[in-house]
Amino acid sequence: MIPATFTFAIWGPIYLGSLAYATYQAWPGQGARPLHRQVGPWAALAFGASALWALAAGFPPPLLSWGTVAMIFALFGSLLVALLRAVALAETPRDRLLVVAPLGLYAGYITLATVANTAATLYQLGIRTPLGLSEPAWAALMLGAAGVLAGVVIRHLGVNRHRAPLTYPAAVVWGLGGVAAQNLTVLNLAAQPQPVVAAAAGLAALLVAGTAWRRRRAGAR
Repeated sequence: MIPATFTFAIWGPIYLGSLAYATYQAWPGQGARPLHRQVGPWAALAFGASALWALAAGFPPPLLSWGTVAMIFALFGSLLVALLRAVALAETPRDRLLVVAPLGLYAGYITLATVANTAATLYQLGIRTPLGLSEPAWAALMLGAAGVLAGVVIRHLGVNRHRAPLTYPAAVVWGLGGVAAQNLTVLNLAAQPQPVVAAAAGLAALLVAGTAWRRRRAGAR
């Protein structure tokens, strides 16, 4: 489930967006608004969990292997709460640009990273083929799970369809596209490309994009 190297370029926009959000919520007159009072604590928890995950990931397995899983689940959960609250409470285009969009981008990529980190931890601990599946089949199953999870999140964001950020599905599709590219034989990016994994990632990306498009279209009616 390792994506192509170019996929990690998304961290640049994620960090810039997070910085823009942090600056915006600290701006004079912003702190007392319900948007920041409701979103801020969860965003802070997410950033803290991200820092702890980075520290835990620096230790060789099996030291703190499950710690990285716990931290990334905490990161995903807190980002999701922050995003849902931001979507509900954003009032202006600036709110949606500087709060909702950055949180959506971060949460979208972490949705895929949560599944990938869990799979990688199992692999490091010697649990490489759960359920008796081959490694490509297991990876395909996990990618399908990531696509379904993202679809569920998009449907919940769709409660406020006209406010739902496109950055969330865009980040998920970007990550899945990176996994597909890494495993496409024609691109030859991996030593042992897996067409089954590439197909699963591509189908999951189509599922996510299709769900987002349908929710967006329903909101335009």
